[in-house]
Amino acid sequence: MVIRATGRQPRDVAGQRLAARLRQARERARPSDGGPPTQKWLAHQFSPARHPQQISSFEKGREIPGLTVLVELFEILRDPADADEFAEWLTDWMIARAEHDGPAESRLLDAALERLGRSTTRASRGTKGPLRSLADFPGDDPLTVILGDRRELRAKSAADCLIYSGSTTDAMYLSALGCHMENAVIRSDKLLLRMPTDYLESMPEVANRNLLVIGSPAVNWGARILNESDAVFPFRIDEDVARRDEEFRADDRMQDETFASIFWDLAREAGSVEGVTRLDELAVLERLDENLRPLVPTAAALAHRVLAGSTAKAMMNKFRSLGILDPADQEHHAQITYGSNDFAVVTLARNPWSVDGRHRAVVCGGIHGPGTAAALRELLVRPERFENHPLGAVLEVKLRLDLDWPTRFENASVSFQTQEYAASGVLEHLETALATPPERRTSIFRLMGEESLRARAEFVRSVLSQP
Repeated sequence: MVIRATGRQPRDVAGQRLAARLRQARERARPSDGGPPTQKWLAHQFSPARHPQQISSFEKGREIPGLTVLVELFEILRDPADADEFAEWLTDWMIARAEHDGPAESRLLDAALERLGRSTTRASRGTKGPLRSLADFPGDDPLTVILGDRRELRAKSAADCLIYSGSTTDAMYLSALGCHMENAVIRSDKLLLRMPTDYLESMPEVANRNLLVIGSPAVNWGARILNESDAVFPFRIDEDVARRDEEFRADDRMQDETFASIFWDLAREAGSVEGVTRLDELAVLERLDENLRPLVPTAAALAHRVLAGSTAKAMMNKFRSLGILDPADQEHHAQITYGSNDFAVVTLARNPWSVDGRHRAVVCGGIHGPGTAAALRELLVRPERFENHPLGAVLEVKLRLDLDWPTRFENASVSFQTQEYAASGVLEHLETALATPPERRTSIFRLMGEESLRARAEFVRSVLSQP
C-alpha cells in the first residue's frame, strides 16, 4: 500500500524528513555485488520487484510508503537493523500519515503530533544542556533566528553600508524547524551591529538563546561578526579588508544617519582608476543642503581609508568570494564556483553575547543564495548527517540548470566536502597550529590571526569539556 502525501504545511516536514532518511540510507548502502546503490538496485531488492520510479517518489516525499513497505525498506538499507533508529523513521511516518488521514484543521492533532516528534527527537539524541554538536540542533534552549535585512538606499547607519541585502530564499526552509518555531523569534542582523555589547548581553533574545545566523558575511552582520573568531569553520576574509571593515563599523559617526548617508553616497558610487579610489564629492555636495556640506570632506576621508583604492562592490564581494577555511581537513575549500554548483558552510560558533557561555550560535551560509538555502535545509531536515561533522562542515551544492529557479532550489543535491572527523581532532589541529611558528603553520591556519586561532581553540575546548 502507498499513501499519497498532500503537501500541506507545516506537518509535511515529517514527510520530507522521512524522504531524506530513505535517500540518505540508500546512498550509504553497500550492494553485495559491489555496484552503486541506485534506485533501480533498491527496487529490485523487493520480492516481487518494485519500479525505480516508486523509490524516487518515496525519496522526494511525493508518496509515503505503507507500513509494510517501510519496514522492508529499513531492513534492506540498515543492516543490522536498529530498533531505536527505526523508531525515528516510524515517528516521521506516523506524522506524515496523520497529515493524509487526519482532519484538515485540528489543534488537538497538531499538538499531539508536535509532542510526539519532540519527545522522539530528544530521546534519540539524548542531549541536555548546551549544544555540543550540529547533529543535536537546535538543542534544548530556545532559538533566535538572525536574518540579513534589507539595506536602505539612503543609509541610516553603518548597518546599511558595505553589505548586501538578505534574500527571501535564505529563509525558505525555516518551516523545517517544525515545533521549534513555536518559541523561536526572528530578528534583523542590524540589531547586532547597531546595539552596544552591554545591551546585547542584557537582551534575553540574544544572550539567553541559541542563535541561528542565516547567510554569509556578505549579507548578514551576525555572520560577519562571528566569522572574526567565533565560528569554527570561517569564511576566508582578507585580513586587510576585515581591518578596514572594522574601522568603519567602529567609527561613532557611522551611527549618525546624516553622516552615514553621506558616507554611503560617496562609497557606493566610487570608482577605481589604476588602484586609486575616485569619489564624486561634487555630485554629493550638489544634492545636500548648505548646512550639511561641511560633512562631505570628513565622510570622503573615511571612504578613502575604508575603500583603500578599491570600490564598495569589490570590497563587499570579498566577504564571500575567497572561499571557506576547514580546520578539520586543514583545507581551503570553495575558492571557485560554477553556474551548476555552489558551496556553503554550516558551523558551530560561540555566542559572544552569552555571559554564562551556555548558549551557542550556528552560522549557515553559502557563497551564493542556493548554497545558503540548501545548507539550511540539510541542517534542519537531516541533522543526523552531522553526527560525524559535529562542529561544522563545508558542503558542495549541485544545481540543475535546466530547471526553473524554484525547482532548482528544491532539487539541489548536497554533499560533504569535509571528511568525517571527531571534535577532538579539530582541537588538536588548532593547538598544533598555535604551538607552531606562524610562518611554518599549515596554510589555512596562516590565514587565521593569532587571536582568532586562540579563541577558536578555547571554544572547541569548552564544547568538549561539557558533560
